[in-house]
Amino acid sequence: MSKSSGTTHGLLALLLALSLAGSFLNLFPPLNWLHEINTNLGAYYLLAHILSLPLVWLVFRTKKLRRTLLAHLLGALSLWYIIALYPFGFSPHSSQEKGEVSLLYANVHLSNTDHATLAGIIARENPDLVALLETDQAWLDALNLSQRYPFRVEIPRPDQFGLALYSRYPFLGEPLKSLGDALPPLIMQKVELSPGKDFMFVLLHARPPVSAGNFWANKYLLRRLATLLRHSEESFLLAGDFNATPFSFFYRRFVDWTGVEDAKWGQGLCRSWNARSPFLRLAIDHVFYRGALR
Repeated sequence: MSKSSGTTHGLLALLLALSLAGSFLNLFPPLNWLHEINTNLGAYYLLAHILSLPLVWLVFRTKKLRRTLLAHLLGALSLWYIIALYPFGFSPHSSQEKGEVSLLYANVHLSNTDHATLAGIIARENPDLVALLETDQAWLDALNLSQRYPFRVEIPRPDQFGLALYSRYPFLGEPLKSLGDALPPLIMQKVELSPGKDFMFVLLHARPPVSAGNFWANKYLLRRLATLLRHSEESFLLAGDFNATPFSFFYRRFVDWTGVEDAKWGQGLCRSWNARSPFLRLAIDHVFYRGALR
């Protein structure tokens, strides 16, 4: 075996070993924030499987058959997590006649000062509801949506957890703005479409899972929200930055517990962060619905 051939074998073996280890860890509930970050990278492990398996099969052949078959199995498992998100996929819930509500959801990015572009998009699309993340007072003043949308809930903040909800439909009752003192804020507001027909709207921004404190805050936030949804028979519309991809254990458990449907089903991963990067981009923003909505 030549030196270059040996190097190629070594690199392929390393690539396969890393993708195997990462995918294998994703089979278990995350124990800490590093483990949770690993689960969010499932799309990249799937890509590593796809790229490495044909090469490994040719290079190692039957000598490493067990390793190759294991990689195939874990690759198939990764693929199963996202198959419903693509046009050839399926919705896990039965179809039924639902009411239509148009929503424009956007993370404005706190440091972004291009208010005019978003204002133009809102004017052009003219949605029933506008839900915004990372809004400070400057963003609220610049957009000035109160004339177009008479019903609103605004939580301006100087950090990344400001929220704003605007609606042309009236609100019923007061909004719930927190599920715990140590948790990021949320907006939970009942919206009336017509007399006797309403739904609950939820807007949230989970913390990035880059520390133990953020890991546990997100866990408590999604668990408490899931508990509310499980014990309610209302229709729900949820939008937000969950800081969790469809590969994440938090994402999968939340969908299983609440019975919500992801608006992305059949549309692809719809990777949202970081929008400036063509490769290192994750699908962490989601819109879910349940009940008589679509």
